[in-house]
This record gives sequence, structure tokens and C-alpha cells, in this order.
Amino acid sequence: MDRLRRARGTQRTTVTKLITSIEELQKDQPDHNALEDMKLRLDEIRELLAEKDEAVLETLLDDDASEEDLEQESESVQQYRSRINRARIAIDNLLTPRLKSPTPSESSYSTALGGDRQRNFKLPKIELRKFNGEYEDWLGRWSQFLKIQTIMERY
Repeated sequence: MDRLRRARGTQRTTVTKLITSIEELQKDQPDHNALEDMKLRLDEIRELLAEKDEAVLETLLDDDASEEDLEQESESVQQYRSRINRARIAIDNLLTPRLKSPTPSESSYSTALGGDRQRNFKLPKIELRKFNGEYEDWLGRWSQFLKIQTIMERY
């Protein structure tokens, strides 16, 4: 039993180191290749940890461990799975930055010649039709989507 936990401990140490590296990358300019590598390593370690966790749980069940021991083990497993999931989400966020909505000054257009002249664009209001799931209504919904897309491409 202790042997299994020690073997799993090395995997958990690797997870902790990877998470620390990811947190450091969040502060700096992230290297996409390094992030992809960390993402793959996290996936590999997650699989290895799942196998080790299963083996430890089976050993505990075979040894007729108390309910308290089983609960502690389960909580420990969940904590590490959660840490891995959060790290993976952080990597995904770093790889695909979110689009921020522009402030009014950023959305206005300043002409190159006029400098302080600004143009604000007003897009037409389009009422979206609700799609009720019927095949007959799909074509109208799709054409409305295409119409919006063409308007947006103009601007």
C-alpha cells in the first residue's frame, strides 16, 4: 500500500511542478509550443494518476479500510483531478485569448488625415427569429444568419 502511494506521490509532484510552470507562464508572454507540451504532459499524467488512484483504492478495499480512510482517499483524488482540470483550463485560456469588447473610443474610427475626427458606425438592428426545431423553419433561420454575416463583413 505504501509503495503504491509513494509511486503516486511522484506523479503528484510532477503535477505540482507543471502547475507552477503554467502559473509562471501566465505572468510572462506564453510560448505556445511550451503550452501545448505542458497540455500533453498534463494529459499523460492524468491518465497515469487515474491508474495509480484506482490501484490505491482497490488496495484499500481489499484491506477492508475504514470509511474515513476511503473518504480521505477520495477527497485527495478529487483535489488533484481538480488541480489538473484548472491547469488545463488555464492553458486553454492562454492558447486562445478571449476577445475583449472594445470601449467606445476603441470602436470609433479615426481617419488618418483628420486625426481627431471620429466616425461612429451604426449597424442596423435585426430581430432574430426563434428557431422552434422544425425542419421547415430552418431555411428561413439560415438565410437570416447569412444576411447578418454579409452585413458584418461590410463593416
